[in-house]
Amino acid sequence: MRNLPLILCLNAVLFFGLVPSGFADSDMGTVLPYTTGTRITPSSPVNGGTRYGRIIRLQHSGSVNGTLIATYESWPNNFNFYRSTDDGFTWTQIGAPTLSSIPNWVMKVEPDLFELPTAVGNLPAGTILLAGNCRTNDFNVNSHRMEVWYSTDHGVTWRFRGVADSSTNQGLWEPHLDLTSSGQLICYYSDERFQSIGYNQLLGERVSPDGGLTWGPEIYACAISDGVKRPGMAVTAHLPNGQYVMSYEGVGYGAWSQVYVKFSTDGINWGSGPSDPGIAVQTATGAYVGACPYILWIPAGGPNGTLLISGQFLRNSPNVDREFIINTNLGQGNWTLIPAAVQWQGGGNNLTGWSQGMIPTADGQGVIQMSSSQITVNGNINNNEMRVGREQLILPGETYVFANQKSSLALNIPGNSPVHGIGLQQDVVTGGAAQKWMFNDQGDNIWTVINPGNQLAWDDSGWGTVPGTKFEQWDYNGLTVQQFQLRPLGNGGWALINVNSGLFVSVTNGLTTPGAALVLWTNTTAAEQNWFPSQPDRPQAAYYPLDGNTLDGSGNGNDGIPSATATNYVPGRFGGQALQFNGSSDSVQIPRSVGGAAYTTIAFWMKTTSTGGTGTNWFNGAGLVDGEVAGVTDDFGVTLLNGKVAFGVGNPDTTLQSTVHVNDGQWHFVTVTRSSLDGLMSIYLDGVLNTNAYGPLGGRVSPPSLRLGSLQTGVAGSFFNGTLDEVRLYNGWLDTNTFAQLLLPPVLQAYLKFDEGSGTNAADATGNGWDGTLVNGPTWASGHLGNAVNLNSSGDNYVSLPPGIVNGLTRCSISAWVNLKANATWARVFDFGTGNTNYMYLSPVGNVGGGNIIRFAITTTGGAGEQKMDYSGALSTGVWHQVAVTLGAGTGILYVDGAPVATNSAMTLAPADLGLTTRDWIGRSQYPTDPYLNGAVDDFKIYSGVLSPADVASLVTPLTAPTGFMATRGDGQVALAWNAVPDADGYNLKRATNDGGSYTMVGSNLKVLNFTDTGVANGTRYYYVVTATNTVAESPESLQVNALPVSAGATQLNVQLVSNQLQLAWPPDHTGWLLQIQTNATGAGLGTNWLSLPGSDLGNQFSVPINPANGSVFFRLLSPY
Repeated sequence: MRNLPLILCLNAVLFFGLVPSGFADSDMGTVLPYTTGTRITPSSPVNGGTRYGRIIRLQHSGSVNGTLIATYESWPNNFNFYRSTDDGFTWTQIGAPTLSSIPNWVMKVEPDLFELPTAVGNLPAGTILLAGNCRTNDFNVNSHRMEVWYSTDHGVTWRFRGVADSSTNQGLWEPHLDLTSSGQLICYYSDERFQSIGYNQLLGERVSPDGGLTWGPEIYACAISDGVKRPGMAVTAHLPNGQYVMSYEGVGYGAWSQVYVKFSTDGINWGSGPSDPGIAVQTATGAYVGACPYILWIPAGGPNGTLLISGQFLRNSPNVDREFIINTNLGQGNWTLIPAAVQWQGGGNNLTGWSQGMIPTADGQGVIQMSSSQITVNGNINNNEMRVGREQLILPGETYVFANQKSSLALNIPGNSPVHGIGLQQDVVTGGAAQKWMFNDQGDNIWTVINPGNQLAWDDSGWGTVPGTKFEQWDYNGLTVQQFQLRPLGNGGWALINVNSGLFVSVTNGLTTPGAALVLWTNTTAAEQNWFPSQPDRPQAAYYPLDGNTLDGSGNGNDGIPSATATNYVPGRFGGQALQFNGSSDSVQIPRSVGGAAYTTIAFWMKTTSTGGTGTNWFNGAGLVDGEVAGVTDDFGVTLLNGKVAFGVGNPDTTLQSTVHVNDGQWHFVTVTRSSLDGLMSIYLDGVLNTNAYGPLGGRVSPPSLRLGSLQTGVAGSFFNGTLDEVRLYNGWLDTNTFAQLLLPPVLQAYLKFDEGSGTNAADATGNGWDGTLVNGPTWASGHLGNAVNLNSSGDNYVSLPPGIVNGLTRCSISAWVNLKANATWARVFDFGTGNTNYMYLSPVGNVGGGNIIRFAITTTGGAGEQKMDYSGALSTGVWHQVAVTLGAGTGILYVDGAPVATNSAMTLAPADLGLTTRDWIGRSQYPTDPYLNGAVDDFKIYSGVLSPADVASLVTPLTAPTGFMATRGDGQVALAWNAVPDADGYNLKRATNDGGSYTMVGSNLKVLNFTDTGVANGTRYYYVVTATNTVAESPESLQVNALPVSAGATQLNVQLVSNQLQLAWPPDHTGWLLQIQTNATGAGLGTNWLSLPGSDLGNQFSVPINPANGSVFFRLLSPY
């Protein structure tokens, strides 16, 4: 807590009257030629006080999650409350109650809305809080009560909760609610009560321990004692690094109410202290927004997301549009300008644009904004309304596809041409290279736009200025012909305006046909000039994990309907479950969510020993993912035909069949793709293109639905006998990276062996850099394998891991060996999070109802929102135990010593939901009162995937090294073979050119027990080892073997006389051949008495002394084969 310092020297008081800080310095700018956003106020405009738009999206309210609730100040009327169930496109008024807690006082000004993400006091998660400035009926300038009300019926009715602060002698303004890092309610506000001691206005805050019933003493977030500066209108946001950021207006700071930001780790203590003003927010050219700021963080814009700040005016910029100022570096460094979603009218009414509330769009890629806007009625400018607008953000350096509002076609390069001067056109949306556009910020809402593939830029052809000028691509020059301004439409779309001509990118004559040319035209506000950005690199239509059900995991609602017998779920490819089909009656009917787009991709894992159907057409096979329709129709399907994958389309019937069989009882990753534009059909097996061919053009939309496990018609003989897993359908291509992600089994992301034995660093053995740091003096001890880290709860020591170690993981597995010295209730094996409301942990000893438990839990809303798995019992002390957790596809499993002990099939949260975790610990809890772990930890592993039960069991029983390893040399090759290892599902073969290594990989994850190494040179000796692997482990190395490959062909033998010796030499690639000698009497012919010369096979030369007694001497090289 930081208290206000005592001021001994009084400063002059600058009196601003009865309005909050921004009023005196506000400038509404010019009247705009257009207004955007949807009007939500009553049909009659309000004379005066419509301002302080506030909007929230319910996220903790069960079945009504996603609903938007909004309110605003409508002085002298009551707050109006509105509801939207379509993400802000339409609104319904739900009330305008009189909020009066005591006689002659009513809350009518400066509202703020906040939904509790977790239970606070006796208020449950999902409760909506409303803070506001309660005033006397006569609006006495000195009478203020910062009241808090609450609603448990989603904004329909309200009840009084408490008073954060009050005053009867000076102004209190602009309340804003949030939660501190410890989960307590906090109210920020502006305070004028200390003017007599030099604080013209300061930012105060009070914390409530019980959800707003009672409040602690005032703390000061920003207080500058020069009698002039008036920090005010504080709003906070949360950053992905766990920090808080506060925006406020700096009235009297020298600039026109320029916005400043301060940072905090707990939501209470800001910057270096109250006198620290923080950072002035501005662009590299000095442009800034000022007065009445509102700050918001959204996920779009890279790993740090994007901070947006709205304000009432813009300074040091030629722009007349209303602007956001944004930052993608966690609030550090320069900011940039983009147009605001609501382009509100001003020009004299100084309440317009006053404190504009914002929330992210539902997909996190844009913003919904609420702002007051001026309406002139009979010459009276003091009328205004409240408008809500939305925009999908366009951010510097990001790549977008633009679809036209009228035609739904994309802004496209014809034929993906690399030639400059080519006119751009519209075409079917594919998301391909010809439709991708990268935006480069030139400042002041000026942008250049290039295609990342050909590096050509949008261009105004020939510096044209007349309507109908060709809109083309050209070599980048950055001049005004290649500069464009963005104008938001308030509905998510944008107008694209060329700076040189002032003309708008438009479709010729408003055509809706593919191939229509794009031109630059005067502003018509018609739909053919409106463009909607998206980033659909992987437009997933449906996803069936088949983890115990046939639900669509994509969020698109394309759930499958299984047949009555399709209930046999078996272990899946990646540790979850898969659906086994019986070949006679099992199938799953799914909506036909693909087939009509320019590109279609179907991907799945399969395993079978069946041949499927026989014949030549795909519809003769057993259905895998099929849409067969009887007759000559535009249908398609993927089947098992003659033991191979068949992919076909109809009208005319065209079948493509893989060149290899897939009925070997092993898992195979099958991907088929099709382009409706040129008819190209392709089959990929295990991530590699197997075959392709051209078929008919156009979409294939005849199937009323699709089926997994049989033909869509369900005819006898068309049922698949085998297993399917991880079925995915896309209206687009899959890129190489996506292929790799779908192919990969669980990958070891971090591995702390704790074998160092000294120091404070625990290295990550994966090489990924997730090294641990030993904090507060842990010691080293003997481990389960090698060494271990020894933690002692009395010393409060633990291991700290880098921030973000589980960031982005939608599936994961975590395992460790633990040896407890004593049972400390609610100690942690690990705890990753950002505080005591956002975390996931494993506790080896918990206590529920007086009984011990082992618990894994994950939450984003504190203890009340924990999703957990409990196992009755506790780990015994003084013994090594292996503990593991797997989490993915809605299911969590807790393991002890390799055996599953608890399962929860309703785990909707994943580590990715925690965001960027900053408090990642082994042996320490997010809750400061919980004890530290008292015991040793060894072999701590994190996998980016779900381990199977067999995988987890193998963590307890390590793989053994392969035996029977043999190497046989050949001509330019070495043949190797070894014996099978129990529980292994692959083998790694490694090679060196030195005895004992170091080794390099020559065969990774081999599925057979032999390998022929052809990457060798004759005459060089090679040394080999082999290890067994499975998803979770690698065995020790086998005994080393070696081989010397040599050429099998005859060669020339060279002989020289050197110092009474015959020196014989032969080519290096025949090293390993054995030199033999035969001596006979003079005149005798060649006999059979050959003698081998020991050691001659070790090189490619050998010396033999001359013996005069020998008559004739013969030499030969003997092949080792």
